[in-house]
Amino acid sequence: MNNIANEYGFSKTSFANRNTADYWNQKGFLRRLINNDEDGCFFNFTNSGKASSVSIYIYPGSDNIDLFVNYQQVDGVGLAGIAKSFDDVVKLLNAFKLEQTGFVYLVDKSGIIQLHKDKSLIGKHIREVYGDAATMLTVPDEFNLAEVENQKEPLIVTSSYIPNAEWFVVTQVPKAEVFSSLNQTTLNIVIWTIVVAIKAAIFALLIANSITRPIATLASLFTRMGQGDADLNYRLPETGQQELISVAAGYNAFISKLSTLFVTVA
Repeated sequence: MNNIANEYGFSKTSFANRNTADYWNQKGFLRRLINNDEDGCFFNFTNSGKASSVSIYIYPGSDNIDLFVNYQQVDGVGLAGIAKSFDDVVKLLNAFKLEQTGFVYLVDKSGIIQLHKDKSLIGKHIREVYGDAATMLTVPDEFNLAEVENQKEPLIVTSSYIPNAEWFVVTQVPKAEVFSSLNQTTLNIVIWTIVVAIKAAIFALLIANSITRPIATLASLFTRMGQGDADLNYRLPETGQQELISVAAGYNAFISKLSTLFVTVA
């Protein structure tokens, strides 16, 4: 067992007698296990009737955590296990955040919390945390979602099943934090919509003025001409939109010919 641990970088290799609960690791005989909080996982596994299991073990009085993969002879006496340090995964999960206070933790397929930032919840069923909503969170699907009303604030909780480990990755985030982001996004969209609308209105107003001002000038000029009070020396400025330039050019040409005609008649 010691050679296996060194060759593959395992933190632990172990063997146990299922009948006597005698337990050995890579250093030799350790002790005879007893059915208590510390060794209870051994007896839970031997009584499960399953050939293999994946579990997390937190060493008493330490922050060290190992991931154990165990195999037992269901109809025999042997139970073997290997363990790999889970500390890096724990650090990754603890560092992972959703919104401001959301977090991630691990639950086994029966709903027992295996790894949580609140160590007092480890070993408890998530039903004790979420009530009846825990039922839909422990369905072995790729994605489950539940809205939970607790004493502090409404929560959005999701779970995703990992078949190889028979665990759930559970995420918890306050509902208000999720919708605060959506509300902020909506507010930003509304603000930008208003800004664009105002700019469009100003631009349209400028365009309208650039069109209506020359037309108004032309209309006033024709009105004075009809009343016999026109200055034939006045010419319209040939600026602005192309259509208005054409109108101004036509008017100027007409007035020039009219002025020439009047001089000739005179």
